[in-house]
Amino acid sequence: MRLLKFKEIVSLVPILKINRGMAKELGITNGMKVKLCYGMRETLVTANLGDAYKQETVSIDGETAEKLGIEMPAEYTCSLRRNGLLIGPVIGVLYGIRNSKGMVDKIKSFPERYLPYFKAVSETGGLLYFFSGDQVNYKDKKITGIVYDFPSDSWKVKDLPFPAVIFRRVKAPPELLSAMGTRFVNFPCMNKITFWHTFNSHPILGKHLPQTSRKIEKSELDAYLKKYGSVFLKQSGRSRGRGIFLITKQGSTYEVRVTYEERIYTYSEKEIAILLSKHQKNFMLQQAVAVKKVDGRPIAYRVNAVKNESGKWMIAAIHGLSGKREGITSHRATDDNVHNGEEMLKAQFHFSSAEARGKLKEMEALGLLLAKELNALCPRLIDLGIDMGIDENGDIYLFESNTLQDLHLPVLAGEIETYEKLVATIVKTLLAKAME
Repeated sequence: MRLLKFKEIVSLVPILKINRGMAKELGITNGMKVKLCYGMRETLVTANLGDAYKQETVSIDGETAEKLGIEMPAEYTCSLRRNGLLIGPVIGVLYGIRNSKGMVDKIKSFPERYLPYFKAVSETGGLLYFFSGDQVNYKDKKITGIVYDFPSDSWKVKDLPFPAVIFRRVKAPPELLSAMGTRFVNFPCMNKITFWHTFNSHPILGKHLPQTSRKIEKSELDAYLKKYGSVFLKQSGRSRGRGIFLITKQGSTYEVRVTYEERIYTYSEKEIAILLSKHQKNFMLQQAVAVKKVDGRPIAYRVNAVKNESGKWMIAAIHGLSGKREGITSHRATDDNVHNGEEMLKAQFHFSSAEARGKLKEMEALGLLLAKELNALCPRLIDLGIDMGIDENGDIYLFESNTLQDLHLPVLAGEIETYEKLVATIVKTLLAKAME
């Protein structure tokens, strides 16, 4: 693959003018009919080779440029595949479901989260844009997306071609999945229940999973309470700690807390049975792991696994998230509750630097193993947010994996360089996918 600059010229016929040496490198011969592919658009041109043409510049006629919707002047990575010259990458980042105005305002308000994507693609060449599900024109196969224009140092909203690959950051609208499903990466993989059933019998990962049951009955709840002291009633498909009940028992009275609520609800044995009967579909009972707290705050860890351009998984970052004092979970990431993983371990266990790094290596090993196992089942993954917790004994628990993780946790922790490297890795991986 080569990085080439495209420019528009005047011509009466569809034409591709390219330096003879560069054409030979790409496998293009003079007079060859070449199918130019840009995102999901294609058109035929005739190759015209010349020794005098600039080595790194490719010229195409105006009509071809208009058909492709190619942004020019710009640099693109190019590769010849079966007489088709792939020009790219053209990457779409789905960052809104049906709220394009809100998405644009958010992107403009948090440049530190979004500019790194455009900085990365400026080095690889190509086009990257953010879009929402309500900005897709299926009839004309174009999307109104937002890009960053470095020459004018400004955000611009433009009509752009369908991408070669879509980086899914939110739940995709059904019509978008239907139209471009095979072009998505980070496709939905498995819910919490399937996750537990899949890995419970794994010789290594199974030892790190909290005990879980789909039998939502009082007898099962009582058995779990007797064994573990407290139990979560969780909704399988929810995220960010929503849909979670923490249940304990004092004598014959059950005490129930709900995430993001201060109140403690009390239930009799009859009432708890009714509560369970109303939460059958997509719910599960799960051992409430007694994670070691810091100042009464529950601590969870987000292990960020990412696949590089060669398809190898790596751990990009580990961060600790502290919940509210005496809270149920620590799922919401904010400026004041995301911490460097090593520093969080030191605060939690009073570890030395060496001890903290040793525990991080354990978490990295588990995260890499889980990422590889999940990827074998769900091959369209390129990044995962793996939630872990550590109990009083220092034992690590795997809670879940997220295909729509908060990638910007390093930003909240003040680790801008880590975040920029993470985004650059993702963009290079997307480039490889787009140019397949």
